[in-house]
Amino acid sequence: MSRAQNNILIVCIAAVSLGGCASLPDLAYERAVERDTARDYEVFLTRYKNSKHVQKAKARLDEIRFAAASKKGTASALESYLSAIEIEYPASPHKANVEQQLDDLRFKDATSKGTTSAYERYLKGNVSDIHRQEASRMLEVLLAEESEERFLKIRDSTYYLFSPTIFWHGSN
Repeated sequence: MSRAQNNILIVCIAAVSLGGCASLPDLAYERAVERDTARDYEVFLTRYKNSKHVQKAKARLDEIRFAAASKKGTASALESYLSAIEIEYPASPHKANVEQQLDDLRFKDATSKGTTSAYERYLKGNVSDIHRQEASRMLEVLLAEESEERFLKIRDSTYYLFSPTIFWHGSN
């Protein structure tokens, strides 16, 4: 018997002697609430899947995970959070907020790189439409600039290749 189970048993025996015993799921939930860590809520949810406290435990676990992901503020932390809630708590009230934070980070990354490939990657992978129009406009500008640069290089190389001055310099 683990130390935690032993402690619960002692509490239960004490409660029986005082006139009643809370169920093990109730005691385990109270313990998770007292400690208020993601790990304790995860353990509770794993062991007591049919408890009356499951929804409250899932909601609190979601709050803890959301706070941790938002505090880190990295794309990988936010992506991990979204992956976890898709499976464990799809009704999370924080989903839209995290998707927005993730979209902002991805757009900021594309903007800081300022390349066509960065904007194309953003437009293919973004989950929100908040920055889509601006990213599309920036991509069009970059593509037009690249196209103009290519045209000028071709024009200049063609001009020098067929320039009459080249033939002049060759004969004196």
